[in-house]
Amino acid sequence: MVQTAEKSSMKTTIRLLAAGDLDAVTAIDRPDFGASRKGFFEKRLAAVQKTPENYVTLGAECDGRLAGFVIGRISRGEFGSLRPAAAVDAIGVDQAYRGQGIGSALVGALEAALRDAGVEVVFSQADWTNSNLLRFFEAAGFGLAPRTLLEGDVPEGALSMNSGLEPSDDDFDEFDELEMPGEGSEELDFSDSVGDDSQALARDIVPIRSMQPGDLAAIAAIDVMATGQDRTAYFERAVHDALAESGIRVSLIATLDDRVVGYVIARVDYGEFGRTTPVAVVDSLGVLPDVRHRHVGTALMSQLFMNLQALRIERVRTVVAWDAFELLLFFANHGFRPSQRLALWKRIEPAD
Repeated sequence: MVQTAEKSSMKTTIRLLAAGDLDAVTAIDRPDFGASRKGFFEKRLAAVQKTPENYVTLGAECDGRLAGFVIGRISRGEFGSLRPAAAVDAIGVDQAYRGQGIGSALVGALEAALRDAGVEVVFSQADWTNSNLLRFFEAAGFGLAPRTLLEGDVPEGALSMNSGLEPSDDDFDEFDELEMPGEGSEELDFSDSVGDDSQALARDIVPIRSMQPGDLAAIAAIDVMATGQDRTAYFERAVHDALAESGIRVSLIATLDDRVVGYVIARVDYGEFGRTTPVAVVDSLGVLPDVRHRHVGTALMSQLFMNLQALRIERVRTVVAWDAFELLLFFANHGFRPSQRLALWKRIEPAD
């Protein structure tokens, strides 16, 4: 993909990002966030090389140098829909080239590529105090998405089964965030509960263990009961990303009577959507309907919090549909509150 656009006397070429653009992308991004996110961009560009069909990464070249970039990721299967969607993970323009229409050109080229891939909607996020970025997204046609961003502090101890939660805290079938898989290199596994001390209170009621590749069929089956759709392909990627691509494993499985009754797919985010400090992300959570009110969801969250505390991760976030009231109550009971970040989206109109 190579496009050219004229703005005043400057010629802008839109092209695919390459691995050699890493330093330039990092340099463009750093002034806006006050810290380097080189590790995040390095992993993103490496992931593009392995699965290019899942990404659209574009650069704007002016005067022989990279003047801007956008990184979009295509996903299929989130929120019970099999239709592909996309997320703008990162976008930036060199300060020396701002005001030249480069950002608009990048978004236009991104939308064209996503349209060709059959994507109908694109999401992103922005801190509500980042007025410049919000104005940019507004001008690009984005609005508030029907999603609620939630964040909470990782508690110092695991949740107790007698912590005052309402009996309905597990009264839901399945949930998945707008999934944003992470990439990593050397792997650390903090999801195995074997050897935990008495603080892992949930273990005595609902056994929790590390997620394994062989759990895929059970996870997909729980999802079918909740959505009525076979999203095995989506979960194949989600489980693969959680176990093979993520540098730190924190995804968990709940069992009762030797069968899988629940799961949480989670990861540690080191740079998406402008973040410069690590945060845990709950991408997907599911519980079998016939074990409602047996605190399976609470057991999963308790062990997840214990593992994140060991990693010294202080914050955890997720995304829930605005009208998923039972889920909102569940996360509220586990310490989540509305984030200071806004969920944004834009529908991609079909070509004339």
